[in-house]
Amino acid sequence: MKRVKRPDVKAGIWIDTDNAVVVKMEGETEAVISAVDSGIESRVRFPGEGKRFARFGSTFMSDEEKKERRLQLQLKRYYKRITSIISDADYLCIYGPGKRKLELQHFLEHNTGFHGKLMECENSGKVKPSLLLEKVKHFFEGPVFKSWRRSKRKEPGL
Repeated sequence: MKRVKRPDVKAGIWIDTDNAVVVKMEGETEAVISAVDSGIESRVRFPGEGKRFARFGSTFMSDEEKKERRLQLQLKRYYKRITSIISDADYLCIYGPGKRKLELQHFLEHNTGFHGKLMECENSGKVKPSLLLEKVKHFFEGPVFKSWRRSKRKEPGL
């Protein structure tokens, strides 16, 4: 019986602190575009907050560590939601304006099975989902990706 190889799944992500747009393409089928809201609180203000510190006797305490831990937990949840969408992707490219794309790249390479699947991580301003789709298609149909695929096929053991 002949084995049928499943088509490659390619994904592109545009990520920012507020939201992410994920484009998934599987073979020749229509691309699926998903939006992921980050849920990250940009400025947390507690009722009655006036100063950036609290005083207990002669000791001054800051709540910066608590806010930083909350931010790290929210980022981890955000990256896990994105990872759940692209879990079956064979190739991946990440775009975005700030440092979140690099943090996502680090998260994917160290916490999931995406090591070696990331093809590109590039700076990009705010883009509409339709323009992101075109950008992702252009990258995966371009000469850099095709030459990389050819070199991988020639390697023994693949």
